[in-house]
Amino acid sequence: MRGNKEDFSEWFDRESGYSLHHKRIPSHRLVQSCCSREPEQSTLDAVVQDKINLKIQKKLYSCPVCKRWFFQGKGGYYPAGSLLKYQIIERGKANASD
Repeated sequence: MRGNKEDFSEWFDRESGYSLHHKRIPSHRLVQSCCSREPEQSTLDAVVQDKINLKIQKKLYSCPVCKRWFFQGKGGYYPAGSLLKYQIIERGKANASD
């Protein structure tokens, strides 16, 4: 990385094709919009664990411009990060394990 002391994640955010934002959005920051547009509801849900380790299903929202994923919160949206962290379920389809 040409001798500077930046860590891999900073380099990856700046150089990869997967990072479309000049500023990194913190993972727990409530935002009103992404790419100047409000995220749109998708047909996918994510199964997440809450603070007391109960599994709950949350609707996923996607930025119409960069396709970044969000969860809706009170007054805005929280970045979901990588969907690889979650069990993803298509809304309206039966779970394969049922």
